Amino acid sequence: MRSLSIPLTRCSRLFTRRFLSSERDDGHISLGFPTLCIWGANTGVGKTLVSAGLAAAVTRAEGSLLYLKPLQTGFPTDSDARTVAAACGGATAVGPHAARLLPPGAPPHSAPASSASRLAKTLYAWAPAVGPHAAAAAEAADAALTPPAPPADPEVLAAVATELAAFEERGLFLRGDCMALVESAGGVASPSPAGGAQCDLLAPLRAPALLVGDGRLGGISVTYAAYELLRGRGHAVPFLLLAEEQAGNADALARLIGPGETQILALPPLPAPAPARDAAAEGGRAEAAAVPAYLEPPCADAGLADWLSRTALVFDRLRVDVAEEHARRVRRLQSLEETARRRVWWPFHQHARADSPVAVFDARAGERLLTLGPAECTPSLVPLYDACASWWTQGLNAAGQVAVGRAAAAAAARYGHVIFSGTVHEPALQLAEAMLDSVGQGWASRAFFSDDGSTAVEVALKMAFRKFLADRGATDWEVDDGPELGVLGLQGAYHGDTLGAMDCVAPSPFNGRRQTPWYAGRGLFLDPPTLALRGGAWVGAGLPAPLPDLAAVFAPRPEAVAAHRAAIAAALDAHDAAAGARLAARPAPPALAACLLEPVVQGSGGMRLVDPAFQRALAAEARARGIPLVLDEVFTGLWRLGAPSGAALLGLDPDVACYGKLLTGGLVPLALTLASEPVFEAFKGESKLDALLHGHSYTAHPTGCAAALAALAAYASPALNPNAGALAGAAARRLPLTLWGEAAAAELSRLPGVAGVTTLGTLLAVELGGAGGGYASDAAAGVVAALRRHGVFARPLGPVVYLMVTPMTEAGEVDRLLAAMKLALADVGAGAGPC
Repeated sequence: MRSLSIPLTRCSRLFTRRFLSSERDDGHISLGFPTLCIWGANTGVGKTLVSAGLAAAVTRAEGSLLYLKPLQTGFPTDSDARTVAAACGGATAVGPHAARLLPPGAPPHSAPASSASRLAKTLYAWAPAVGPHAAAAAEAADAALTPPAPPADPEVLAAVATELAAFEERGLFLRGDCMALVESAGGVASPSPAGGAQCDLLAPLRAPALLVGDGRLGGISVTYAAYELLRGRGHAVPFLLLAEEQAGNADALARLIGPGETQILALPPLPAPAPARDAAAEGGRAEAAAVPAYLEPPCADAGLADWLSRTALVFDRLRVDVAEEHARRVRRLQSLEETARRRVWWPFHQHARADSPVAVFDARAGERLLTLGPAECTPSLVPLYDACASWWTQGLNAAGQVAVGRAAAAAAARYGHVIFSGTVHEPALQLAEAMLDSVGQGWASRAFFSDDGSTAVEVALKMAFRKFLADRGATDWEVDDGPELGVLGLQGAYHGDTLGAMDCVAPSPFNGRRQTPWYAGRGLFLDPPTLALRGGAWVGAGLPAPLPDLAAVFAPRPEAVAAHRAAIAAALDAHDAAAGARLAARPAPPALAACLLEPVVQGSGGMRLVDPAFQRALAAEARARGIPLVLDEVFTGLWRLGAPSGAALLGLDPDVACYGKLLTGGLVPLALTLASEPVFEAFKGESKLDALLHGHSYTAHPTGCAAALAALAAYASPALNPNAGALAGAAARRLPLTLWGEAAAAELSRLPGVAGVTTLGTLLAVELGGAGGGYASDAAAGVVAALRRHGVFARPLGPVVYLMVTPMTEAGEVDRLLAAMKLALADVGAGAGPC
């Protein structure tokens, strides 16, 4: 079986340099050859012997091999790389961190790594023969040593990616069988030097896993637990091997795992380890001899050589199976786009444009999406930052994703789904209380669950309309002689795709006749003043002078509020007069029964920041006229704008508010509509027909509720969220905050070709100068394409390009995205072509 023979193109090398050029970028992941992660269910189960068996099989096939041991302890007395090198006759090498444990001037490897077709390399190493976290801590506590700081998980991951990229660059996979093995240290969840689980450290590689099980008494349980943990962390586990000392372990595991994607192989018992040298008995000479022994050519001891001989047929077959599994994976990934173009109907996508790009995602790696590289290049997975936050849903960094995924899996296993009507389960009740005690504090008393943002808005309108009618003495609901009801809203608003949500906004591309033939705009839609950074200051219609910063934008500005309120009152008076006239020539305008707003920022309307003074004035006038205030916080809520809610930034207490998107951190759909007690009371009555007759099959599904609870906890956790303190501090002081930095956004607004910049919380939006055409405009397509070349996956909103980080994104990542935006704007300005 031969590896894929695909030319190593300039494009592949360009991706390698690009994605390894920044401080923490993990690099592209080559699919030109099989890469396998070797995991152990426990220590002492034979991971390295399995690696050695595969290495020997590659050698017999006259292939090339890269073996990496990212973390090694007990070094150099213990060296798994030497064992593997002995099995395949290869060279050994060490990274700079491991090299410090060798004598000064000692060669770092026994052959030039650039020429070795089979190389076994140790990247990070410690002398104590304990777990990596304990070894690093022991070195740090030793006053006689001055060791380097323990490497963070991203550093280790980047080092692995660098070695894999270098292996690809040498092009050895073009000459036949080729394989890369990355062997973990200890068990699946054994801590890294920084304390994280290794199954999380290596997860972004998304390399298939070979799990070496425990064939001893008690090994079934630990192996099955390790298997489930790997699967739960998103690892594919196509192979499970174990050396059976307790007969029947393999069969028992096969029954537990069931038929499917995992091949289970039993091996003969492991060879006895070579006798350990007793340093005490030899007066310390064993430790002193360890380094010279390491520098000797690696050779297999008799026991290992015999075991490798007896398992040769197993590993030869396994080598072929690994290559075939890899080829199937690549073929499947490469076929997804073409098959999807024939079978899938995408939203917001013009299928008539055959040249429109389709991104193929293999996995998520923290805040990045592992995307299949260009077809003309060596197959690879390219990490692109998810700057559209997958339609504004993503709120978690890698650590937060693990926490939320774990919570969701536990709830799914415990509850599945259970009905939620006159019933209750703990995740739903805890989430309701958490939301009422945070974003609903001081005004909301009830939480209503629904599926998504659009349905949350629909139920909010039902609530507001009932409150409006009840306040006006409506009691006989069967008599329908009242006016038609409508909403008081804003031009440029968007509240979802369902028919009711479409009717409560002004005409737009989303609800025109070609999209929603039933559309009938039901209400009065005012044109709000918006603000943007231009030339380094916040400007907008009606402002007497530019505003210097966000603090000034959100300051009370009572004169502006008063002026806006007078204009709003005049518009409402005119509307009411027309409604009262009931002109025969045309239908009377509806009675305005709800004031529906996206607080602060209109998302789909182009990431427009509505003047806070205007929205405060509108809310005040609605209150004065007895119109319930409904805030659509589906996009703006839960730290998207750097605050718990848009209402908090405006200082408003609504009657009803809707939350979604960031609610579950972006894992599963779920929405909540919070309501005040007076709104809830309006639905009480003698008949069930008086109740709120609205619900969804998956209302308050436990998986979503558990995910939401974990997401809310992650946002607030200083241990998980590096921005938790800054966000909480800004919220406590009721101050606006942007993770992008006001000075950086102001600088961006001064660039040629930029018409305006909006930034708040996690959002950075750039409107391009000279662009027109609204949502249908392709003006931003060039910038979006350039961003993709610089490692950023973004989507345009007509002439607007936006980048969205999570509330948990580190400052360094934000800086890299800012730099990418500047480069993309410069590329388009300079007429840069495609990669």
